Amino acid sequence: MHTIKDFLHEKNMTQAELAERLGYRQSHISMIINGERDITDGFRWRWVEAFGPSSVRYLNGGDDAKS
Repeated sequence: MHTIKDFLHEKNMTQAELAERLGYRQSHISMIINGERDITDGFRWRWVEAFGPSSVRYLNGGDDAKS
C-alpha cells in the first residue's frame, strides 16, 4: 500500500517541504497524514499538478480512508 508517508520517505521530503510545494500549511499536511482531515479534490488537483498523475497512487493507499 502506498501512502503519503511512503512518498515523503521515497522523495526524502519533509512535511514542511511538501506543504510549501502544494501551498498548504505543514499542520494541514500533518492532519491529512494522521487521518484528521480528508483529502479533498483541491488537494488531489494540487498533488497531480506538482507530482504528476502517476503519483495519485500515494493518495489512494490509506491516507484518505475517510473520503
